[in-house]
Amino acid sequence: MIVVPGLVGMDMMNGGYALGFVGVFVIIMGLVVAAVYWRRAAALRRLLAGDNWLVHWQFEPDEWQRYAQEEFRLDSQEKRGLFWLVIAIMAVVGLVFWIADPEGGIWVAAVLAGVAVLLAFFAFVMPWLEHRRRQRGTGEAIIASEGVYLAGRLHLWRQLGSRLCSVSIVGQDPAMIEFQIEAPTRTGTQVYAVRVPIPRGQEEAAQQVVDHFG
Repeated sequence: MIVVPGLVGMDMMNGGYALGFVGVFVIIMGLVVAAVYWRRAAALRRLLAGDNWLVHWQFEPDEWQRYAQEEFRLDSQEKRGLFWLVIAIMAVVGLVFWIADPEGGIWVAAVLAGVAVLLAFFAFVMPWLEHRRRQRGTGEAIIASEGVYLAGRLHLWRQLGSRLCSVSIVGQDPAMIEFQIEAPTRTGTQVYAVRVPIPRGQEEAAQQVVDHFG
């Protein structure tokens, strides 16, 4: 996009410069993304090599399936609660627009309905897909000083503005170590939870992990 307009004799004032600008933008974004994932890959290599491990747990099939079911329940509960809250807000906004301008309010309602369908996918379908992936994954967890590797997913709290907010033991059957992680997103910083099941007989080690993070 940067080189071809000049090679083919394209009028630079008639699209050539625009293509070149987009090409430069794509290169910059590619470099940023490559740098981000290079750092994550380096962190994952260190973690898998055993650097700063606190615990390395492998779960029995029945333990892992019980955890997967409980995580699916909690994840669905959180996302559906948020979904209905957003739907209520959208309904109020749509009603206000319809009262103020019935003709324009119809289009606003149509857009809000489309957004609602998209949100429903994330609230109802995504937890189920994640549950299926978790069930098929290996029952393994690594907790290190800089992050958690759980079911093939890497969670870090020392990169790109992320930080660890709290660590605690939650639940009973199964009991889990819950990491509250704050991470930057497109809409600002958000806190999400990573829950690691505690294998049978590892309660003392789990408490030591919590104590380690204070």
